[in-house]
Amino acid sequence: LPSWWQTWWFRALALLTVAVLLLLVDRRRAQVVRRRTALLEQLVATRTQDLEAANQALKDLSLTDTLTRLHNRRYLLEVMPEYVAMAERGSSVNALLQSTRLTPCSDLTLIMVDIDKFKSINDTHGHAAGDAVLQQVAQILRECTRESDTVVRWGGEEFAVIARQVCRAELTHLPERIRARFAAHEFDLGNGQTLKRSCSLGFAPYPFFAAAPQHIGWEQVLGLADQCLYAAKRGGRNAWVGLLPSEGAAPESVSDRLAGDLDGLVSEGLLEVHTSLPQGSTLSWQV
Repeated sequence: LPSWWQTWWFRALALLTVAVLLLLVDRRRAQVVRRRTALLEQLVATRTQDLEAANQALKDLSLTDTLTRLHNRRYLLEVMPEYVAMAERGSSVNALLQSTRLTPCSDLTLIMVDIDKFKSINDTHGHAAGDAVLQQVAQILRECTRESDTVVRWGGEEFAVIARQVCRAELTHLPERIRARFAAHEFDLGNGQTLKRSCSLGFAPYPFFAAAPQHIGWEQVLGLADQCLYAAKRGGRNAWVGLLPSEGAAPESVSDRLAGDLDGLVSEGLLEVHTSLPQGSTLSWQV
């Protein structure tokens, strides 16, 4: 008789054992591969998220003023197309609801703000004091505006505020609130030093012509607000000046003259002037 290890059943058992061992080894290797693949996928996902977060942080940094932590001019250029489109849609809806009491407030108010006599702060107290004033100005503007509004450091001591969903009858409310907060604030320069400073503001609505929302671009309206700001400065500072088209003024008769004939448009009654300057003050529109 053959020995037990030479029998067919032993050989069959041995082959079966080898097959089972190979299967177990293969399954173990597959588990290891799957585990390593999952770890690799998790690592890739984590690195991707980190990269996206870093890119977003870099983008946010490029759209933020480092001193005041406000948005900068580049940010405004990115978001204004969306704001403008919403305002123009709202203007179209208003035209349809003109005969009802359901007309919503959908205009933008473009406001330029400038610190009065800011250069004297740097000249007298140094640039660190000037930086402290700019940071406090940023906080004032944050407190005066809503979350839906946008505050931008336009450059130097000049700031821009884009107020959304504003009724034309309420255009002066925010400029006056900002002016009053400035006048009441005592700026801390550090080392126990404080001073008072006022601001001058200019504003105009967008769409400038409610019946023709695309007739004048927002950049031109912002330029009008800037001209109003300097009219407020020439009128005595610590004041705001705003321009609106008069009721019934034809866009074609006004738009071509906005760049160089504001005096004529105002004197002809085609533009309305709103200002906090004392009654009887003479406004000069010439730079």
